[in-house]
Amino acid sequence: MRMKYAKNARDASFAQDDVSSGGAVQCERTTLAKFRNVAATTVIALHYAALAFDDNVIRVNVLDKNDSPPKFQNLPLVFSVSEDLAVGQTVARITATDPDTLGKLEYTLLEGDAPKFVLERETGLLKLRDTLDRETKDSYRLKVSVTDGIQSTETTITIQVSLEV
Repeated sequence: MRMKYAKNARDASFAQDDVSSGGAVQCERTTLAKFRNVAATTVIALHYAALAFDDNVIRVNVLDKNDSPPKFQNLPLVFSVSEDLAVGQTVARITATDPDTLGKLEYTLLEGDAPKFVLERETGLLKLRDTLDRETKDSYRLKVSVTDGIQSTETTITIQVSLEV
């Protein structure tokens, strides 16, 4: 039983491999995923033995290439916190977005006054690890990173210690 598959010749969004290599339908326009995440094309199946054909519309889920690094939101990241904040409490939520990442972003505290703070990897919550004393030190700078698993971005966070917030 010999079959041949062909795509609709009028649809320039897709190309089809030679039938001898499987006839896979591929995205022809590299920018298609930037504008649409679902597309459709018509594929025609020709059955040589029966001299019959049938056409069906197939749905193609277009996956975006991971070509954009994550971006921190609300830059510059400057937070004010009371010196009375209890250990374990949240100082701030660090947020980032990535237009082409379907999965989770992960946050990491790289350097700075790390002994005083802890950054939750999956949530971006910056929490107090040790007590603060404004008279000893009134501001802290932390270098943080966010990654989508392939690309990463870094920024600096400033935390200003106040008497009350």
